[in-house]
Formats: sequence, structure tokens, C-alpha cells
Amino acid sequence: MKLIAVLGLALALAACNSQSNESASDSESIAEDPTESINTINLSSFQESEFPKAIDGCACYYKEKGKEDEGYIYVDDFSRLAFIKIGDTFEALEIYEAHSENGVVYHKCRAEHYGVDINLTETGHEDETWQYEGSMEINKIDGSKKTIQVIGECGC
Repeated sequence: MKLIAVLGLALALAACNSQSNESASDSESIAEDPTESINTINLSSFQESEFPKAIDGCACYYKEKGKEDEGYIYVDDFSRLAFIKIGDTFEALEIYEAHSENGVVYHKCRAEHYGVDINLTETGHEDETWQYEGSMEINKIDGSKKTIQVIGECGC
């Protein structure tokens, strides 16, 4: 009799374990759907008059290539603080890595929920501003990402 009870308990545990594995694999396949994650970053454009107050003096500012008349999508203070606008809210990012050599600029920024990688090439220089073109990749903590081609300038 004890043997039947132990065998029944083992079968019940095996059935529960099998169902939880199926549920886990279903949720993993949903989370890995690339089309779902691409749509979760709602980057908004903004005008120069909307720059956060922390941007005072020298700055870098970029627009999405091909949508220049829609406004800026990125601005930084030329040293340690950057901003993107998600929906109606500015997201402050810390610039924690920046390299510039032979006309190529690379920045890495991060905040609690977002990271931004910027790769640019200098396309011109006029007075105290330098013009750039390249890409900006925005990564969200949930694993979604969006890459945008950008143009813009840095100067004082």
C-alpha cells in the first residue's frame, strides 16, 4: 500500500513539473519576440526651447536623419549629462564613457531604465561647431532596443 502511495506522489510531482516547464518555455518565446520589443521604446522629438535647464552652454544635439524638421531626439551637456525624451518625459542619462579620435566619436550613456550608445563620424566644422552623422542605439532594461540614424552637431 505504501508503495502505491509513493508511486502516486511521484507521478503527481512529475506532472506538476512538466506543466511548469511548458509555461516557462511559453513565456520565454513571448519575451524573445523581436517585433514586440522594438515597439516598446517611444522616443519623442523636442525643440531647442524645450532643452532641459541642465543644458547650458556647450552641447551636442542630434536629430533623426530624414526627419530633421521634427526636432531633436538627443541632447547632452558636452561632458557628463545627456537627455532623451520618452513619451512626454525627459530621461536623464549619465555619460560614463566617451572617446573622440580622428573625427570619430563614441559615447555610452546610462540611466535606470535606458542605455544609449552613440557612434558618429565628423562631417564638417564651422566656427565653433562640429557636424556629425552616425547611429544612436537605445537599449531598454527589458531587452528591447532601437537603432536610429542621426545627424547633428556639437559646439558652444
